[in-house]
Amino acid sequence: MLKFLALSTLAATALAATTLGDGYCDDNACITAIRSGGTDTWSIAPVTPIPHDNFGWIAIGFGKNMPNSPMVILWPNADETFTLSQREANARAPPNVTETPPRVATLDAAHTYSNSSATSFTFSIPSSEETAFPIIFAYAAINPNSTSPSAPIRKHAWTGHANITLTELKEEGGGTKPHCKPKKRRSMVAL
Repeated sequence: MLKFLALSTLAATALAATTLGDGYCDDNACITAIRSGGTDTWSIAPVTPIPHDNFGWIAIGFGKNMPNSPMVILWPNADETFTLSQREANARAPPNVTETPPRVATLDAAHTYSNSSATSFTFSIPSSEETAFPIIFAYAAINPNSTSPSAPIRKHAWTGHANITLTELKEEGGGTKPHCKPKKRRSMVAL
């Protein structure tokens, strides 16, 4: 009985330490998600590098479409800091700041950068119960020009959506990374 209990504890510990991940790229953005230890780490960057001086804002939302999807919106500032703003919209309209979001996101400054060549953001957020879920994403070319998370933002220049399915990552070449899924052809529909 003691041996069974020890093996069960070992298996539960190994299962809890499992790292899950997924990635998605289309013509506009590449996104990766890694889940480990109750935290999801998300990275997003435009496919075509956009330098600091030309970067507006970029966002990931957790849901099928803009209304009622909690969003994490990020932008670089002139003082070389970054702003993370959590917002939600009731309709296809500018999203409002969420003072108490259901899951609080934290900027990962060590893996976020914006320089004369490119811009990329990484943030962490507590894991949800789901391992398969839809996301939305967007980019705007006009920077809010404010460090305030409640700064007004301009309409996005492009948007996209994807389905993320977190699966166990295998270690390759000294680390674990999700592979980006190639874009899937979507038919155009009028909104």
